[in-house]
Amino acid sequence: MVYVRISRDDLADDDRDGRKAVKRQREDAEKMAEIKGWKVVEVVEDNDTSATKGQPRPGFERLLRLVDERRVQVVVADRWDRLLRNRKDQYRLMELGQERELRVSLIKGTDVDMSTAQGRLVAGILGEVATSESEISKERMRRFFTQHAAEGKPWWSNRPFGYERDGTPREEEADLVRDAYQRVLQGETLAAILRGWPPEHRKGASHFKQILCAARNAGIRTHNGEEVGRGNWTPLVDEGTWRDAVAVLNSPGRTHGGPRRLTYLLSTLAWCGICDDGSTVVSVNSHGNRAYKCRAKPHCTRKAAEVEEHVVLATLWTLAHGAGESIVRQSDPEQVRELRAERIRLGVEMDNLAAAHGQGQITLSQLIVATQGLQERIDAVDAGLHERTRSDLLDGLWGFSWEDETARSEAIRRFNELPLARRQEVLRSVWDRITLLPIKPNQKFRPETVVFRRAAEVQAVWNATDEPTESGLEIALGEADLAPVRVEHVV
Repeated sequence: MVYVRISRDDLADDDRDGRKAVKRQREDAEKMAEIKGWKVVEVVEDNDTSATKGQPRPGFERLLRLVDERRVQVVVADRWDRLLRNRKDQYRLMELGQERELRVSLIKGTDVDMSTAQGRLVAGILGEVATSESEISKERMRRFFTQHAAEGKPWWSNRPFGYERDGTPREEEADLVRDAYQRVLQGETLAAILRGWPPEHRKGASHFKQILCAARNAGIRTHNGEEVGRGNWTPLVDEGTWRDAVAVLNSPGRTHGGPRRLTYLLSTLAWCGICDDGSTVVSVNSHGNRAYKCRAKPHCTRKAAEVEEHVVLATLWTLAHGAGESIVRQSDPEQVRELRAERIRLGVEMDNLAAAHGQGQITLSQLIVATQGLQERIDAVDAGLHERTRSDLLDGLWGFSWEDETARSEAIRRFNELPLARRQEVLRSVWDRITLLPIKPNQKFRPETVVFRRAAEVQAVWNATDEPTESGLEIALGEADLAPVRVEHVV
């Protein structure tokens, strides 16, 4: 029989699939068999397969079976290292060859008779030479890759997501990655982020996590899983953002499912105007009719579509008339980084407390007391982050002329295309409270029944003559009016 093999490391530039090399080996082996008068009963091939990495070689296993069944007396191969290159396979073939009186004929070498002591000696010497060459080659390649890594050069067997093979960012994918880091740090789940990605890039949350955890995105070169220095390619995000996101993704308390998915814009955000004690409204969907109703009692139910439209227009009007500039001016990247690090540390501490209780190291009462204290600190950090991370959040939603219909329509489009969690963040950046007052069943929408309290840190966007009054504030909306909008004044 004829055995042919080519490994990936041996492939030439003009033969990347190895077909030409395998064909040459086969032609040479069949020619030798013809000269010696041997009949070729089968040609076994292991294309693009290494003989040194321990990976399965179906062709070689087939060869051993045929020899064991005495269906083969001679094996023709190009060189010894095409047939064998590790001691384990060598011993298997020599033992079987001795029992079955096998002969190995090498095109670029000599014949080896496994049934004789001399033949097995030659086989052992050839095997050790092949193994030694393989080990020397491994050491040389290992040194090459170590030096390559120390110099910060990329070495990617496949093009990584977000980059070209030469380390240049592929901007369409890079923008998705940058946005994903920000949304992870804002608490969104990987599944929620992926839902907004193009279908061709959705390969599951596990694969997505691997992409985000890759150090290359921060311009960090790794070797054998260890960071070895800065890479010489363009990072997609800064190192601080990457490390913060990785810490969030690898947090022990992070679940695959994440928090309960919100469905409506004002879910858990708007207040019931009857209770007026902090009770929020919840969303309901009855027979296709979306609505908000009081969480505690059935005394306040409002149609969702008309309320949401009013809230969105009022929010964007406020951002366009100065509130956006006031909010963005408060952004502080250095403080944001410090707060994110503190938030991650507190989250890990919370997870450790839960683990300690699960292992019986602390009692339930101790867990409750410690958790309450930690939660207060977490809430304070979250509030600080909320105040300082609004620059990217409001991108395209402020600094435009409300009277410009095209600019206004573009801002509305941008807002509606944001993920639900980010749209809620926009509302929270402008309004401290949105209260829904009840109306009679089937009554026409009355804007004054939606009451806004602007966030205390947002500067007033109305001058003295525009100060909200009891009857509400008239806001010109092109040819239509967004009126009246009731805004509680907060000094």
